[in-house]
Amino acid sequence: MARAVGEAARRDPHGRVHVSLVPTQLADALADDAAVGALTGAASVLVGGATTPAPLVAASRDAGLTLRLSYGMSETCGGCVHDGLPLPGVRVAFGPPDGGDGPDGRPGGRVWLSGPMVMSDYLDGETGVRVLGGGRWLATSDLGSMSGGRLAVDGRVDDVIVSGGLKISAPAVAEAVLGTGLVSRCVVVGLDDERWGRLVAAAVVAPGGLDAAGLRDAVGRAIGRERAPRVIGRFDELPMLASGKPDRAAIRALLSGARVDGTAWERG
Repeated sequence: MARAVGEAARRDPHGRVHVSLVPTQLADALADDAAVGALTGAASVLVGGATTPAPLVAASRDAGLTLRLSYGMSETCGGCVHDGLPLPGVRVAFGPPDGGDGPDGRPGGRVWLSGPMVMSDYLDGETGVRVLGGGRWLATSDLGSMSGGRLAVDGRVDDVIVSGGLKISAPAVAEAVLGTGLVSRCVVVGLDDERWGRLVAAAVVAPGGLDAAGLRDAVGRAIGRERAPRVIGRFDELPMLASGKPDRAAIRALLSGARVDGTAWERG
């Protein structure tokens, strides 16, 4: 990474470069002194593609990176909201979680985006965009709201785990797990369960070993014990997609295949 950033800076007449990363790449970069040195010289480091945990944001800024949190997707030609602020020409609105007929003026819910960056439609004919009020609107898979004039993304629609009738935000649990300082990586998913409907499960990377009871207690103190992971799997590395994002389907399959409720297990 350090070499690539350096080469990009040399090609720019002003020596300025903007770097775009996903959270996993950013975490790896912070563990490499050469990469940190290169990134501190970048005009900005855009991070997006997945929820960026608060501890990672804090560590990046403490290291001197000019971090910008980017929100967008392939259907919007990448990031179109930076640090919660829509770029010029971008409109943000909200609708019911199931999509409904489009944005309806509510203060929060499923995020809808409109602007010149929104795609025309999918090539296979699947309807992905609605024309409303003369503009193209895209229903994202995310839930959010506006706070202080900035977009706050609360997680994906399918990241809400309903366990025993309680709606639990998977990103909020993951952030609480990371906030304990006991693990370096975490992905939270829901597993099918006959009694509870769904169980909260966490796949973690814990280089120094895993104290499952201590982790669960710490998360319980932070967000409530009923939201703490009932299933915890320790991995040397988490399965990843080619994009650098965690492979949530593979993680869910691994946790389901070796589930031990309330107890941690390890897999190399």
